[in-house]
Amino acid sequence: LRNKHLNTETKTLWQDANEVAVKFAKSQETTFFQGFPLAEEVLADWQRTQRSELNRGPDDPLFPRTIVGLGENGGFEPKGLGAEAWSGTSAARRIVKHAFENAGIPGYGPHSFRHMHARHDIKNMSIAEFKARSENLGHADMLITLKSYVPLTAEQRRALILGR
Repeated sequence: LRNKHLNTETKTLWQDANEVAVKFAKSQETTFFQGFPLAEEVLADWQRTQRSELNRGPDDPLFPRTIVGLGENGGFEPKGLGAEAWSGTSAARRIVKHAFENAGIPGYGPHSFRHMHARHDIKNMSIAEFKARSENLGHADMLITLKSYVPLTAEQRRALILGR
C-alpha cells in the first residue's frame, strides 16, 4: 500500500490492483468499520508523521521497511525507516505478534483483525447492511461471507429457529 491509498478523511482504503498485490488482481475500496476511533487516529497521525517528519509523498509506502543495522551490543537492531516497501507479510506478522506479547495478551495475526471486523455486530444487521459488509470485505457473493464468518453450532441454529 502507498500513502495515497489511505484516506483518513473519507475513512477509506483504495487497494489498486495496478499498484498493490491484491487477491484475484481485483481493485477494492474498503471503508473503515465504525467503533475503532483510536485506530483511525493512529493511522491519521502516522500519515501526518510520514509527510511532515519523514518527507514522504503519496507514492511512498504506507508502511515502509525497517532499516536494520548493527547495534552497540553486536546484534542487529532497527535503525530507522527506509523508503522501500516490505517485500512480504512475514515481517508485519512478527511485528504484530511482538506487540501483543509486549502487551501481555494472546497474539493474533494481522488477518485476525479482518475476521474481527467481519463478525463485528453481524447478528443485528439488516440484509442490506450485511451485503455492504460483504462487499467491503471484497467478497463477490454474500455466501462467501456467510460461510467464512457466520458459523453456527446445532444448538445456536435451534435457538435461532425457536426464537430463544
